[in-house]
Amino acid sequence: MTNRAQRHLVNIILSLLCMACSTTLFAQDEYVRAERLFNEAKFDSAAQLYLDLFNAESPKNPSTYLALSRSLFEVKDFDRLGLVAEKYRMDSEDPLGYIDQYWALVSKGKEKKADNLWKEITAYSRSSTEVNCSRLMQRLIRYGAFNQAKTIFSQFAPAIHSAPQNLVEQYLELFFLEDSMDKALSLSLEYLKEQPLQVEDFERFFDRQKSKEGFYSLFKQKLFTYTSQHPEVSFTLHLLIWLEQVHGNFGEAARFGLMLARRSADFIPNLLALAQDAFNNDALVQCLELCDFVLTSEYVNSYGGKAAQLKLTTQKRLLDQGEDQAVDLNYLESALLELGNNREVDPSIQTEALLEYCSIQIKYRQDIVYAVNFLDSLIQSNTFTRKNLNRIKLLYGEALTMQGKPWKALIVYTQVDHDDGDGILGEEARFKKAQLSYYEGEFEWAQAQLNILKGATSELISNNAIQLSVFITDNLGLDSNTDAMMGYAAIELLVAQRRYSEAIASLNTWEQVYDEHVLMDNALVMRAEIYEKQRNPEAAIRTYNRVLDRFESSILCDNVHWALAELYQKQEEHELVKEHCLAILTDFPDSRLANSARELYRSYP
Repeated sequence: MTNRAQRHLVNIILSLLCMACSTTLFAQDEYVRAERLFNEAKFDSAAQLYLDLFNAESPKNPSTYLALSRSLFEVKDFDRLGLVAEKYRMDSEDPLGYIDQYWALVSKGKEKKADNLWKEITAYSRSSTEVNCSRLMQRLIRYGAFNQAKTIFSQFAPAIHSAPQNLVEQYLELFFLEDSMDKALSLSLEYLKEQPLQVEDFERFFDRQKSKEGFYSLFKQKLFTYTSQHPEVSFTLHLLIWLEQVHGNFGEAARFGLMLARRSADFIPNLLALAQDAFNNDALVQCLELCDFVLTSEYVNSYGGKAAQLKLTTQKRLLDQGEDQAVDLNYLESALLELGNNREVDPSIQTEALLEYCSIQIKYRQDIVYAVNFLDSLIQSNTFTRKNLNRIKLLYGEALTMQGKPWKALIVYTQVDHDDGDGILGEEARFKKAQLSYYEGEFEWAQAQLNILKGATSELISNNAIQLSVFITDNLGLDSNTDAMMGYAAIELLVAQRRYSEAIASLNTWEQVYDEHVLMDNALVMRAEIYEKQRNPEAAIRTYNRVLDRFESSILCDNVHWALAELYQKQEEHELVKEHCLAILTDFPDSRLANSARELYRSYP
């Protein structure tokens, strides 16, 4: 071939390629335009454009067909939909054409032809693949033909437990769509009885249904009934654990976890995760039960360390919340002493354990003498770092104050102050010294120390110093007679020493003398707090309500509303909890308690 002929051939090929590219770009532009028309609800125009593209294609593009059938369905042009579906099915052997053609015949009232085509569809589904069966069902669901979709599933899998899980979930979804929740749940349990290993995967399916109205109560009821009828199965307990967790009932979830572990030791390794969930969501008693079960099981060697640590942390939190009745103090004391004497752990952890142990002696055993002697022995042992020794001395000072030896406590605090200088422990010691001066009625000296501590490094100490300083200034500035203030401070010392009966008796006398004093609202709040410490919630509630009734403009009212909300929460008086939270949000929107009140309010329906 000559060079000239070669150049001519190349030009022809390039021209053909350009034409092909132009055609492709034109088609792409038409696709974009058709999609835009459809999105603008111009379904007639979109359908015509898609039809032109469909007729020009060979082989048929599934995406074009789906867009075309969607457009024809929107304009209810079932004549063209039937013809296009039949052509697509014959050319591509895609089973979706079956369903579109069938639905077009049904919509046009051609029942005999529709019935004949339906027989072909069901025959096809019996020998179809899982993927095509799923596509047929999805297409029928789009048309709202739920019964026909169920038939397709039944033809493919006569027994539900023999079907692939994906198809089973699709089948069960039909009953949820029909609001036949009872039937859907019953079939789910029937499937899981034969396929119990699929329970974790099925939880994801149920997760999509959990927001449906009545789901929680109906599913729980059916699980209870099924468990009683089939006591040999364990998958129902797995589902009960999941059900309670997703609805925030972590205590109940822990209870069912314990039941499951008693049935099958294989579940015991999962108990710690369940216990941690319970702990994180304040279901502390149930957390302890799970930890105890692990510690007495055959898995103690593998998981006992973590269970013991979580149990210790849980008991400490229960104590912090004042729930000492739920705590095994003997166990906790033993565990803390063991940790405190363990030379292999970090010294700061050792010290923390010993301080916790002493706090139990002070707060719950009320054995101040033993606590003082124990702390004194720790100080004399001279085995602690300077920082840890100062931490011990701070608690030692508190114990001495409770023992009625504030002068000795003052010496100990001064030692820490001098030793730590401008450190946080030194600042805490100086605040304790100022507090002791306040208790003793030495208000001017206390005020001078507090003014310095307002700029403390520790935010907590700074805030406490500001709060006490303002309290002294506000109440001393109103009256040159300090008798009421001195009496009030002396009662606060009795409370700090946990001499609650004496404090109440002193308050009775103080209130008779100073009933009209500006400190009266503070005195009533102190009385209510003492009642709480004495585990007398009814008396505390009555007293807090006296504050709200008599001192509605008091700066303490937001704190009082919050205290009442917490008390009513323990009594499960949900409407009263909401009432007091709402009072904080509406009457005290700038309160530091507003966020907590909003969160608690929203936790109730």
